[in-house]
Amino acid sequence: MSLIVAKFGGSSVANIRRVERCVAIVKKLMQHHKVVVVVSAAFNTTNRLEDQLSHFEGDQKTSFHDLVLSTGEQVVVGLFSLALQKHGMKPKSFLGYEVPIITSATPTHAEIADIPTGKLLASVREDFIPVVAGFQGVSKDGVITTLGRGGSDLTAVELAHYLQADECQIYSDVEGVYTSDPKIIPTAQRLDYLTYDEMFQLSKCGAKVLQENAARKALEKKVKVRLVSSFIDSPGTVLVEDVKEKSRFASLYMNGKEGYIVGKNVSAMNINGQKLSDAVLQIDTNAGDIKTLHDDLLKLSFS
Repeated sequence: MSLIVAKFGGSSVANIRRVERCVAIVKKLMQHHKVVVVVSAAFNTTNRLEDQLSHFEGDQKTSFHDLVLSTGEQVVVGLFSLALQKHGMKPKSFLGYEVPIITSATPTHAEIADIPTGKLLASVREDFIPVVAGFQGVSKDGVITTLGRGGSDLTAVELAHYLQADECQIYSDVEGVYTSDPKIIPTAQRLDYLTYDEMFQLSKCGAKVLQENAARKALEKKVKVRLVSSFIDSPGTVLVEDVKEKSRFASLYMNGKEGYIVGKNVSAMNINGQKLSDAVLQIDTNAGDIKTLHDDLLKLSFS
């Protein structure tokens, strides 16, 4: 049986009703796969914790900051496990130190050094569903650590690598990666495939579909990642090593007055903008009609 690492983001576990929806997804996956679940803190929880910590803003970050920030995931691990149990499944909860997810000791920005998989694999063999807290780990000295904002994505990708999982599925409130933000550009299209490098470049530009470090690790370790929605049944966007098109527009990302066109050899398209690399152009989003630019790029790339 294949093994899936399924990570559920903050918007997917924002309340009990949404947790129940995620449990239904896990139950469906369990029909054909073994599953390891990774969860984030509920939507806006980390923001609230950071607001409280801002009272100590002048102080250097310490392990006490990590101790506070890591609590959001612990709550969701417990709630998700209870919901799985309620629906007749066998959960087993794992906080970062219980796996253990071994990290460096850098407060609030630790890096994963190793993940021994013995406990998780033993649980899977015994037909348990491990529910793992994302975003957190433990230093070699036994101190709780955190991985930086969006760190649950990194937890999921790294776990998929160490467990040699067949796929890492990242569930959020979007159906995958689009050619632009569909809330701004109605004609934006969901991409069935995106290269690892394109995803990494988009994450670097500020797109929040996948955390930058997670995108980098997926690129380095060639972890099969599928970006999907926990709200809509959709095949999502799959990260792959390459696409057949010699030159294609992958996505237009807008960040305030700045915009970034990301894709394969986009500089060959002669689009006005500052060339950052063969895969990235920076543009002024106030220059011209962004929707027209987006639609022209679609015609150029996918005709």
